[in-house]
Amino acid sequence: MDARSFRLNFEINALVFNRMVALELESLFESDTASCRKLTKELYAQRNWTIKFREGVSRLLSPIL
Repeated sequence: MDARSFRLNFEINALVFNRMVALELESLFESDTASCRKLTKELYAQRNWTIKFREGVSRLLSPIL
């Protein structure tokens, strides 16, 4: 747990002491990662200009979001 992350990135952490809940969350995480693909520098550079534009606007607005 990092105090800087709480303030800067508005992160939330949870401690789970129930084994069944922890196993269910682990299963959900594993199913999410199974459908992921690695983002390489090449794929990142090939993003559409509209995505790049929206990311730029979001970056400007992020302090007030």
